[in-house]
Amino acid sequence: MGFLKKIIPLIVLIVFLEACSITIIKVKTKIDPEAFSMFGSTPQRNFFVPESVSDSLKLKWETSTSGGFANTSVTINDSLVFIGDLSGKVYAFNFYNGKEIGYLKDKGAVYTAPIISKFLIIYAVAIPDDNESILYFYDFSEGTVFRDIKVPGRIINEIVSTNDGYAAATEDGQILKYNSYGLPGWKIKIDSHIHVSPAFENGMIILGDDDGEIICVDNKEGKIIYKNKIGGHFLGGVSIKNGTAFLGNDNGTIYAVELKTGKISWQFNTGARVAMTPAFDDENVYAGNLNGDFFALGLKSGKVKWKFHSEGLFNVTPLITNNFLFIPDLNGELHIISKVDGKTEKTLQLDGRAKLTPVLYKNILFIGFDRGVLQAYEFEK
Repeated sequence: MGFLKKIIPLIVLIVFLEACSITIIKVKTKIDPEAFSMFGSTPQRNFFVPESVSDSLKLKWETSTSGGFANTSVTINDSLVFIGDLSGKVYAFNFYNGKEIGYLKDKGAVYTAPIISKFLIIYAVAIPDDNESILYFYDFSEGTVFRDIKVPGRIINEIVSTNDGYAAATEDGQILKYNSYGLPGWKIKIDSHIHVSPAFENGMIILGDDDGEIICVDNKEGKIIYKNKIGGHFLGGVSIKNGTAFLGNDNGTIYAVELKTGKISWQFNTGARVAMTPAFDDENVYAGNLNGDFFALGLKSGKVKWKFHSEGLFNVTPLITNNFLFIPDLNGELHIISKVDGKTEKTLQLDGRAKLTPVLYKNILFIGFDRGVLQAYEFEK
């Protein structure tokens, strides 16, 4: 009986500590002006790295999280690599050796990439049973929560950094703005669900909804500039290049849209559902569909430059370099293909279905796949 009296309070304490977010990331580092600070690196969602790389990869390190990944990416600041998982944790790993620095835990799921702003980690935990999210502003230099905000609705779309704060879109159709200190600003409710990650440029936030509408919102005032119904259920995310927004829908169509007006510049039907964020470089737009077809389209014309086919489905945005594209598929393969003609240079077999958009930072390639496995590769000459 004396043993039980001692052990029961201990068990209760452990359960209590697990239920509460008492885990910690606390590390001193420098502010990185070249940080890969959000999904797509910039508010326009830019997946192009203007570097020429080798097609030979050597595994540098491998680590894992306790939950699987959504279709997101790592973010990186100086010597720290951050990633969220579907068990409700946000991890920090050492950039050079993959050693776990610490993690933050909550009771929901993290669907999106943590945003890094100086020494803050901004991330959302979606709580499915309560149809709400907790938006955290966490100071990893001090190991403390700077601000936490209860948000009605699940944040499963990537948060976007604006020039004066952050914008998030919930699954049930809310668009919310927060300033740089995490204080709530404006909010809009539309009559549709949202499964598209917004992008930002020149004071405008743009995204699509389940009703096939493209919606543009004034970042400062929170007023809708236009709503243009042009297609089917929009998925994935928006990317912006020189005032033109690119996004794809359930009907398999890629649209190029004038950011200021919402008018369609061109459209291209890929033949199957598009669930990824289109990527671009200075000449082309790149996107794949759930039939395993991947296209390079002229940036201004939308005309097909080349087509690549895989037996795996494409729903993860590729990484683009000067000479290659790195394209993961759901068949457990990472395709390294020529940017000139779309021909396969090499194929890397993964131990699971690809989940993370590849990230290239300081000549290290980061990829992730099923079961929360995160790998870092070096380029060999």
